[in-house]
Amino acid sequence: RQSSRQGTSIEGSVIDMLTILPNKLYLSQETQAVKRNPEMKAFVTPEDVEYIPFCDDFGPYNLTSVIFFACTLNDEMDAHRSKRIVYLVDTDPRRLTNSVFLLGAFLMLTRKMEPGQVWAKFSSIEETLLEPYRDASFDPPDFALSLLDCWRGLWRAMSLHWLALPTTRPTVWGQIDLEEYEHYEDPLNGDITQVVPGKLIAFKGPVDLGSSMYSDRQGFRRFSPSYYVQVFQHLGVKTVVRLNEECYHRSAFENHRIRHVDLPFDDSGTPPMGVVSEFMRVARESSGLVAVHCKVRIAPSSIAKAWIISSHLSRNGESGTWLKQFHTQMPVSDRRC
Repeated sequence: RQSSRQGTSIEGSVIDMLTILPNKLYLSQETQAVKRNPEMKAFVTPEDVEYIPFCDDFGPYNLTSVIFFACTLNDEMDAHRSKRIVYLVDTDPRRLTNSVFLLGAFLMLTRKMEPGQVWAKFSSIEETLLEPYRDASFDPPDFALSLLDCWRGLWRAMSLHWLALPTTRPTVWGQIDLEEYEHYEDPLNGDITQVVPGKLIAFKGPVDLGSSMYSDRQGFRRFSPSYYVQVFQHLGVKTVVRLNEECYHRSAFENHRIRHVDLPFDDSGTPPMGVVSEFMRVARESSGLVAVHCKVRIAPSSIAKAWIISSHLSRNGESGTWLKQFHTQMPVSDRRC
């Protein structure tokens, strides 16, 4: 089909040229046509921007990738002001969806466009060319996150000043220090992410390793409570909430003046209302950050969603997307929160 929008051409199942910013930025799947035009400069997704799936999930990208993409594209446009930048994208529905998500996030971060304005830029793309985001499982999905959900989650974070353009330090975006974020998110450094700035941290469940701080076995690194104690004292964590069965003694944290609370439930299930209510009370009473974990870091996303929705009047899709962008694993059960 041919779109009536000026500068926009979508033929059949191929995006010829989609206008994003007139005379400045375009989206296309016609690689050769772009490369033959001297007035155009081709741009592709940087190699460093990648999504590492847990199961059959494919996105959206986490904040590091989103910000790196936005900065790289912005620099490319500044370096070639006399040319039209054309973002070349794949025809695979998942790859195309990820590219559209990144480009929409770029418009929000650098041009302050609201989600509805961003969606209007891509509304002429045939729905069958895209694929909704799904949960982290291999089961057939029965709940989906749309691109609009993703952009609304990002916009909500921006409206709460969790995420903003840097002012004094280039690595600090709002309340998110990218250097700290990248360091602690690494599975070799604790697999820790601050999913609600200034309030909630999700981390991999520690285990009793005797006098060792960590142990490497079968390609995975496990951490003792003593490792996390050092990190949490630096970050200002005052409370640890355990959502799984006991794999260490609570005194490992309590001996260092970090409160410890047990709220166990099935790692792959929806948290009971009693658990949710008690967690909300504990989080509100805590004088500092609350760090929450289960055995494989699935359950904290359900609990974190409840906190975000309750405390910040967020939609289910918005909170789920924000957690996905922090790369916390979203299980099947999380669809029902």
